[in-house]
Amino acid sequence: MPKEKKYELIWTEAAKKSLKHIHPEYKDRIEKALSQYITWLETGEGKPPDIKRLRSMHGLLRLRVGKVRVLLRHNPMEMVITIIDVDNRGDVYKKK
Repeated sequence: MPKEKKYELIWTEAAKKSLKHIHPEYKDRIEKALSQYITWLETGEGKPPDIKRLRSMHGLLRLRVGKVRVLLRHNPMEMVITIIDVDNRGDVYKKK
């Protein structure tokens, strides 16, 4: 029986740098929300996190974690989720 492929999570350098400036409490919540999203994608179980497609930024999704936003790109064919940026609610959209 072939082993099921799991989603791969890739962080861009910009996202890694931005994450360093986020409060530790939010870092834990972001990790939990991303894990919840991956579990939901792989199994369909549980409640999906607060995530939605962004109209103004083609191909990007936004994950809301309190006052912090995580911009990501989901490639279901390759089973890859790329974290583009992490920042406070108003600032994350200004960078793009």
